[in-house]
Amino acid sequence: MPARAVAVFLLLTVVIRTGHTSADDTAALLDAYAHRRFDLVDTALTRATDVVSVANELRAVASEWVRADPSAERDRTFVAAAVAVELAGRNVAERDAQRILIRWGAELLARQRPDERERAWLLTANALVQRTYDPFFLPQYGQSDSKWNFPGHALSRFPEEDRFHLARVIDLELASWRLVHMQQHMASVRSGGSGASAGSGTLRELARAFEKLLPRQSIAADVHLRLGQTYLRLGRFDDALKQLNQVETRTNDPFLIYLARYCTGVARRGSGDLPGAAQAFRAALDVVPDAQSAALALASLTLAGDNPAEAYALVRSSVVHAMDVSDPWRRYQEAEYRLWHSYVSVLRRQVR
Repeated sequence: MPARAVAVFLLLTVVIRTGHTSADDTAALLDAYAHRRFDLVDTALTRATDVVSVANELRAVASEWVRADPSAERDRTFVAAAVAVELAGRNVAERDAQRILIRWGAELLARQRPDERERAWLLTANALVQRTYDPFFLPQYGQSDSKWNFPGHALSRFPEEDRFHLARVIDLELASWRLVHMQQHMASVRSGGSGASAGSGTLRELARAFEKLLPRQSIAADVHLRLGQTYLRLGRFDDALKQLNQVETRTNDPFLIYLARYCTGVARRGSGDLPGAAQAFRAALDVVPDAQSAALALASLTLAGDNPAEAYALVRSSVVHAMDVSDPWRRYQEAEYRLWHSYVSVLRRQVR
């Protein structure tokens, strides 16, 4: 083993054992990533206890580490940014660290001309941003109160990337849940009724934003799904079904297929087609057995249809397997985060 590799290994063993880092430890972490020693990287990042301190140490050390090999400056810059986004993703609750690391990594890469490695980095960061729900990164309806507009930055670097266009509209969708709820609450207070129809203007605006993305074929399945869900929220069940029926013709992703079938069940139930709803919920369970969203929805229909035994079996099985089954409906708002590990794998393959 070369002397430098031995030094990297010894320094990272200290980080792994203690969870604390120094400037030398951080440089060793960057070396390990640059040498594709991802086994050491994974363990060191997992054991780091004070992520904000590690983030600040990384920013302090990275410039000198990059300059240490002028012939590999571009490669080393990418490695520093890659370590940053992976560290940010180790704990989605570490918002302070994510705010530091994602913006720093993006701005670090933006000092150079755009390339495929930066695109891979931004896609990875985008997945994490969508999971954190952090308003620091996300502009809201009619406002510019985000501290740093991540989707806007990504689009400024890669204006042709469909997934960054999708990210911008998903941010609006995420904001719409709270906004529509607030509008409905205010309407119910004023009128003394349910206020259910309030917020329709916001949802129509959201639907138009998704409709504009329909020509972008690489994201067509996602757009049809989310547009269908938006029509569901508007109570436009026939329009929702037209969109949801398009999803399976454009993807083989089980996550999207489950959601299309589950939402189809909701649309058919809303339009009064209870047999069709039951069929759709069963079809969703064919994709993700014991997923609670479809299992409980189907159970409510079978119970109403005088089949309590099946309803009991559905509920029991979904509860028993709740910890083992990742329900796509529970993860709907996470959007691209379901692809986090795939994006990280692509990122690591870019190391030269």
